[in-house]
Amino acid sequence: LHDLWMGRIDHLLSGRSIAERAAIELAALLGRRVDRTEWEAVCERVGIARPTYIVDDMLLQDLAERHADGWGFVHGMLAESLVRHAREAGRLADHRRICAAVLWAQGVVLQNQGRPRQAEAPLRRGLNYADAYPETAKIHELLAWVLTEQGRLDEPLRHFDIALRGHLAAGEDRPAADILTKLGILYANHGHLEQARDYHERSLEKHRQVDNLRAAGHCLANLGMLDMKQGRMASAQNHYDQATEVVRAVGDRRTESHLLCNLAILNATTGRQVEALAYFDAALLSIREIGNRRFEAIALC
Repeated sequence: LHDLWMGRIDHLLSGRSIAERAAIELAALLGRRVDRTEWEAVCERVGIARPTYIVDDMLLQDLAERHADGWGFVHGMLAESLVRHAREAGRLADHRRICAAVLWAQGVVLQNQGRPRQAEAPLRRGLNYADAYPETAKIHELLAWVLTEQGRLDEPLRHFDIALRGHLAAGEDRPAADILTKLGILYANHGHLEQARDYHERSLEKHRQVDNLRAAGHCLANLGMLDMKQGRMASAQNHYDQATEVVRAVGDRRTESHLLCNLAILNATTGRQVEALAYFDAALLSIREIGNRRFEAIALC
């Protein structure tokens, strides 16, 4: 039966390019029913911009059938035979990598549109195709973040951990440091402040190792916020002062304005009203210089 199906496919593709064969194999890898948008996206990766003519030819030869959201193979065994043939020809690993990359990209678009629930489905599907670093780490990390934005805790931690171990094993300290920061934020948002502190301190160390000063400044600011929540005012002052110095050195005026406001609140809370007013004045000056009217209104309140 495998030879029968592949004989019909060979007849269909007679005289055509390897890219067109790859397009059909990619469709089979996506499943018996093929989503039009997904398939067109994977086809672009092999150099075919508008693959609809391939489907038309498959329909004429009773190899495909139409569906509302795309099309499908007439029989599951046909799709299985195409995947088997791709494996035997040594193309399957590349096909799987392409599918994983496309599904990750769909998740990115949906996440950037503020639709984390919709982003979850393509990312979970992407994990079925991601076999190696960096695809595995990228999908696990983004899936963790979209789950976090839905208010979950335990499952995002598992995905962040898998992504973190992947980055560390590959010696990629910069993305590993970014995940440590996200873990710190996640734990802090759920009230686990000591765990959050541990992750922010590890993130700070990593960012310093890779000379990412802007991110190091943000880590110091996060540690200052944790200090304030835990009533460690002297430590908060120290972390905020360090953070302000770093972000000012790299020209991050927006974060500097936030830090000056936090320093004002910190000093007001500890009864140092003169210092608090000085920090508020400095914050307002910085905010007005960067032209952030919304933040100016918040600071004045």
